[in-house]
Amino acid sequence: MRYTKLLEFLFIGFVNLANGQQSFIMEYNEHIDPFHALDTARTLQMYVKLNAKGVINNSLIKINRSHICTYHSDGTFQIVDSGTGIKVNSDFFPSVKVEFVNALKAHLHFISTGTDSARFFFKLVSDSVTVIEKQLKTSQRFTYTFNSKTKDIIQIENSAKQQNGNYYSVTKFTTFHRVNGILVPKQIEFSNDFATATLEYEKVSFK
Repeated sequence: MRYTKLLEFLFIGFVNLANGQQSFIMEYNEHIDPFHALDTARTLQMYVKLNAKGVINNSLIKINRSHICTYHSDGTFQIVDSGTGIKVNSDFFPSVKVEFVNALKAHLHFISTGTDSARFFFKLVSDSVTVIEKQLKTSQRFTYTFNSKTKDIIQIENSAKQQNGNYYSVTKFTTFHRVNGILVPKQIEFSNDFATATLEYEKVSFK
């Protein structure tokens, strides 16, 4: 009887903890778009100043220029040089996995909780920061660091085990601003196994 009660207590505690993680993420998602402006938005366009360096196809690449990035709700996007209008290589731009009906949410760093293959864990909870880990069955792991009070995202770590070695990337969010009530990063720093980049977002608009 005592053993059964203990198992019941542990199960309820685990469920409440999982609910706590998902509740925090839902609050974070709501913080990005509190007035649900994305329910009708179909296009996100912004000028992106990119300063990057890295290795692509065994060649050292350095980029310091501005781009016009246009993202669509169906997941398609275009990146062109702001000066020439020529389509550019998007390898330096952080890729996102679209897990939402409106793909713009993925580009604005919403976090999906709707997949059965994902498990969430609190790694740290304090007055200043909250760290939540999202593990997928594909051996991929995302670690999110939030400002506990404002719910702003501070950092995303992405790590995965692959056949040709382990992958690791970090996206750091420096500043934000609101456009049409939607929270949009103003500057981010990105690094992975082959490149580092600083991206500044300007002239952001939704249609």
